[in-house]
Amino acid sequence: MVREETCESPCLYALGPLATLGYIVFDQVVAELDVSELMIDHIKCWDTGLECGGVGEILMKVRVE
Repeated sequence: MVREETCESPCLYALGPLATLGYIVFDQVVAELDVSELMIDHIKCWDTGLECGGVGEILMKVRVE
């Protein structure tokens, strides 16, 4: 996560999907594939959203360099 582009304390519901995507990136690195162009480059947090009593969903774009 880029410190200047994220909030002070990231929500745990946002970190869970990032961990899952980390496994995908690790698999591609081990297989010696190009990780700069992921098949999945957008993920959403696990929050239920405002309409269901949550604090709100976010959509994250992921980039690996």
